[in-house]
Amino acid sequence: MAEYTEFLDRARRFDFVRDPDAAVKAVYGILASRLEECDARQFREKLPEPLTIEKLPSQWSPGRISVDGALTALAEQLHISRAQAGQLLVSLTRFARESVGREVFQHAAKNLPENWAEFFLAS
Repeated sequence: MAEYTEFLDRARRFDFVRDPDAAVKAVYGILASRLEECDARQFREKLPEPLTIEKLPSQWSPGRISVDGALTALAEQLHISRAQAGQLLVSLTRFARESVGREVFQHAAKNLPENWAEFFLAS
């Protein structure tokens, strides 16, 4: 399992990220809230502190935020452009998939709408 500092380092790769901790928590909060409860639990359990199930923010109702909505939410929350939000979301999603295991993402994608399933598997 990757250490939390590795997640922060991934966010720091982008010069537009002012607060890596907030960026990481925002992205993974969106991803986790998009999943079905059992998939979200499995995803969160494989993340390091402080991204565990009890501490990861869940600001959006499950199943309600679209990929487009996620980009808008990230852009607004982190005060970055939608293009930058897209870069961050893709990068951190890839890193999570590498860190928690592709099988978690493949299983979760089965329960997602097509645009999210494609995003989870291809980003």
